[in-house]
Amino acid sequence: MISPEDLSLFCVTDSVEETVDEILRFYRVFHGMLYEQNRLVLQLRDLEAAIGKLPQEQRQVILLVGLEGMRYEEVADILGVPVGTVRSRLSRG
Repeated sequence: MISPEDLSLFCVTDSVEETVDEILRFYRVFHGMLYEQNRLVLQLRDLEAAIGKLPQEQRQVILLVGLEGMRYEEVADILGVPVGTVRSRLSRG
């Protein structure tokens, strides 16, 4: 079951144009995927360039959660924002 906090991780729309934009935005950086030690690993191209184009607030959250492996709660404490804001910033990237 999806928790209410995780709803911001999805794009729900009735708009074909918005759907196409969301898919194209993902595939601009998607390179491939593989399973490694029972984990799904996404391979992204031009990741540094893509992250560099994001606003600082999103970039901070993505790097702390994705690269440093921090929990949402830890990131929220460091940045001085609510956990919901961390989730929201992750879902906008």
